[in-house]
Amino acid sequence: MSIHISHLSFAYGKNIIFDDLNLTLPDTGFVVILGPSGSGKTTFLSLLSGLLKPDKGKIKGNDVNKSSLVFQSPLLLDYLSVEENVALPLLLQGKTMAEISLEVAPVLANLNLEELKEKYPYHLSGGEQVRVAIARGLIKNGKTLILDEPTGQLDEKNSAAIYQTLKDLSHDHLILLVTHDETNGIKLADELYRLEQHTLKAIKKGQPRINKEEKLASSSKKKFSLRNAIFINFRYLLKKKTRTLLSTLFLSFNMMLIYLGINLNTNMTSSINALLQEYYAYEVMNLSVKEEVAREGKLHLTKNSIPDEEVLSILKIKETYYSLSYFLPTYQEVQLNNKAIDTSFYPVIKEETNRLSIGHRISSLEEVVVNESFLEEAGLEQKQALGKKIHIHHQALIYSKQFSSSDNIYIDLTFQIVGISKEKKAFNKPCIYYSYSFFSEYLENQYLINISEELEKDLSVFDLLHDSKYDQDDFKANGILTYHKNPDQLEEQVKKIYPDTITISSQALEVKNSTIDIISSLLKVLTLFLVLNTICCLMLEFLVVYSLYADNIRLFALIKTFNRNKKDILKSAFGLQMIFLVLIFLSSFILSLFSTILTNGILHFFQYPSFFSLLDINSLLFIFLISLFCSLIGALLPLRKIKDKDINQELEGED
Repeated sequence: MSIHISHLSFAYGKNIIFDDLNLTLPDTGFVVILGPSGSGKTTFLSLLSGLLKPDKGKIKGNDVNKSSLVFQSPLLLDYLSVEENVALPLLLQGKTMAEISLEVAPVLANLNLEELKEKYPYHLSGGEQVRVAIARGLIKNGKTLILDEPTGQLDEKNSAAIYQTLKDLSHDHLILLVTHDETNGIKLADELYRLEQHTLKAIKKGQPRINKEEKLASSSKKKFSLRNAIFINFRYLLKKKTRTLLSTLFLSFNMMLIYLGINLNTNMTSSINALLQEYYAYEVMNLSVKEEVAREGKLHLTKNSIPDEEVLSILKIKETYYSLSYFLPTYQEVQLNNKAIDTSFYPVIKEETNRLSIGHRISSLEEVVVNESFLEEAGLEQKQALGKKIHIHHQALIYSKQFSSSDNIYIDLTFQIVGISKEKKAFNKPCIYYSYSFFSEYLENQYLINISEELEKDLSVFDLLHDSKYDQDDFKANGILTYHKNPDQLEEQVKKIYPDTITISSQALEVKNSTIDIISSLLKVLTLFLVLNTICCLMLEFLVVYSLYADNIRLFALIKTFNRNKKDILKSAFGLQMIFLVLIFLSSFILSLFSTILTNGILHFFQYPSFFSLLDINSLLFIFLISLFCSLIGALLPLRKIKDKDINQELEGED
């Protein structure tokens, strides 16, 4: 079926190129169009191939939608081999490699390119590159091959060879050629036209040759697949290894930081709890009731007192002990190894021997257990510390509004270190643990001479502590001790039932809350840093992908030429980003695992808990979603910067 052009008009603004052009071209043969520069030869080919739409008129026949265009420059993709360049139109149609290899082989053979099929364009001569471009044009199985000055950059010998090749092909195809080469054009053309005065004037008209046996291959219903888009872009990125690697590593490093931040936030509480459970007095807590004494404006004066039986019953607390901190203060300075050490004293109600790293449990009033932080302050090793003695001297004034007299109790004790607790130095302070029961017995023997005389009965410190009439007095330490296997659970219960009136505290809870507050503050700063860093990563990905698109704009031009479908350009862009997504996520995954192992190792070396889970699924899922988001943005935004004029400029020849 011939090509029929009827009443075709086209103009660039006021510059008229064609005005009411009518022309019929044969089914097969060699048709040559001559004309000076700027006359509209390339525009005519673009209209015929479908790259441009006429302002008026129609073009019908010879399956023009399957026509192939060969440009002035071969426009080969230098990251694809000869065979892959020839197969490109089939890849863009979505065909599989098995299907493609069967179709490419005879085309390569027909143009004597079999021996060159594994070479790359930069290994080929100019004439060989043109032959590859012609082979790529023929691979679509269309009846029409349109060539825009394909020999313009070749010498006379190579030009003659290409013309002869085209002449041979014209027996089965319509070869439509625009050229300045009047010598070869006039000699070999079956039909010859000159483009002038907005129309084509026939110089030589031949008899149409219709090949009745030739049948066009059925058009494929397949579309450019994402799989083929990934294959083509993967070959392209292999050429851009340095740029791809550096951008991937930068983005992956940011994803790794996000992974560590989420991982830390997820596992922080459980890690700290595991650390605190090693504390020698982990289960001992202090409960007190906060009461308002006075108020003036926004100022409140409060005091702490001992909870009553109703509060203890609601909280399901069965074991209670009076605080002894009035007689052995929680915070005081001790001397050891010629060093003054600010130390915290904590009572042990029920000892857990599995919390000792060396030594034995407390078996008398004079024996104590210390922690590693205490030894570090004292400058002692574990074995050196065992047997060392610590002198304690404290004076406690016993008085009450209910007495007119008072007594001084002198606590003068010498403690011997008999054990070292396992608790780590992380988030810890020097601690000395003493036996609550042995110290209570000691206070039973501390008699109050003046108060006993006033009340006319013998009273010990222990007697006053266990008399509820004196619960509001200072020597009761304004609180009560309890023993609970799960301090966190009791703290949550207190906050839920008595959020404003009951205060609960312990060595472990103080460390936990202060540590979580510090880490949470750091995480807020880290979150802000990561948000800013992610924005920078998006900007970097935009610049990198845009540069990759710009460098690979020839692929977009060929997609537009072969497929006539702008959506396939978007599909190619997504193919590139899918590769980036896989590269970024895999490298982020590897970096995250490595950094987790390394960070946990460093923390372990400095006796800190392992805050990071080796494989945190939630963190991995989050960085995958972030990577996917970055990939989608990275595919779409840079593509908007690639304009049609940039793509067309890649296709433009000398008009």
